Amino acid sequence: MIRIPKPSYILSQLSQSQRPDAGLHQVLTRVTEAYQLGEIWAYRRAPHSTSLNFIATTSQGKFLFRRHRLSEDAVAHEYQVLEHLRRCGFPAPRMLMNSAGQAWSAFDGALYSVYEYVEGYCPANFLWWSATWRSIITQYGRTLGRYHRAVADLVPSAYKWSGYRPAEHRRWCEGEWFRQALAQIRPLLQRPTATSPIDDFARSRIDAIDRMLRLESVVEGRSDLSRLVIHGDYSPWNVLFRPGAPPFVLDFNEARLDLKVYDIVLATFWFAWRGNHLDQDRALAFQAGYCETGQLHEADVSLAGPVFQWIMARSLVERLHTHYLGQRLRGSPAGMEKQYQMCVFVEQQPQQLVAGLKEAIL
Repeated sequence: MIRIPKPSYILSQLSQSQRPDAGLHQVLTRVTEAYQLGEIWAYRRAPHSTSLNFIATTSQGKFLFRRHRLSEDAVAHEYQVLEHLRRCGFPAPRMLMNSAGQAWSAFDGALYSVYEYVEGYCPANFLWWSATWRSIITQYGRTLGRYHRAVADLVPSAYKWSGYRPAEHRRWCEGEWFRQALAQIRPLLQRPTATSPIDDFARSRIDAIDRMLRLESVVEGRSDLSRLVIHGDYSPWNVLFRPGAPPFVLDFNEARLDLKVYDIVLATFWFAWRGNHLDQDRALAFQAGYCETGQLHEADVSLAGPVFQWIMARSLVERLHTHYLGQRLRGSPAGMEKQYQMCVFVEQQPQQLVAGLKEAIL
């Protein structure tokens, strides 16, 4: 297929790569030593990365260095998922072990991991004919279905607080934590100094988010909903295409034992949400691809709306809690507003969201 790069992509490639400062360079050198990767020859910040990810070329090859915003338990969880995928032959990155036999190294109070680097391209960075782009989106959906098949028998033993407990229909972090978090945030929004954009977002959306949290009573306890280790952030920027090889799935930071249909609905939005509406042609293309390789129960499809709103409400509360009672969020709340608008769409047009999933019902 002929790929025409978007102007924004060309500019990003021509711009000067951001290099780490002297302190971080020292840490990356220590990471290189811990993983016995030889001498660093060159490094640059990974593209489209909001975290401290660097692509490093060493005398042993090319690797991705990541500074985590995760706990040791969460990194161990990611390692379990990637090791399972490696054994299954599913195309996902390999997480390297350091000289101490661990999947992470701690330096200056932060955790670092090293991953194999894989060459490929992100189709979203290029211009395509409509029919070609639809075919690409269908392939994205097909790949998510293959991922779900690959992890169908995986029961992670590592703790991941945002997901379910293994062998139990209970979450590590239960609903009461989120209700208490909202109760703590409400009075903070009444302060005279609460005038930032995120304060405005929280004030105008907090009641609606509270109502979405109450959908727990509709969703929890349903043993007929499909659970597996979802990807959690299956999106155009986390899948690489490679000539002559299947798509390569990246970034399993959000992977956790959770409800399967949430993974599908969130991915549908990432591939088909345009501005403030769902592109129905793209949504149907993605879900048609999923139906070729993935399966769902009837309850998954019928409760897709409440499942998505409830889990997304938990995510929004977690981010607000981080901002008001932990480390302040940077930038505007545009991302949270986008996710909130997705929830509004789900509530108003639930059937349109799952129109392409009927063929996947067992």
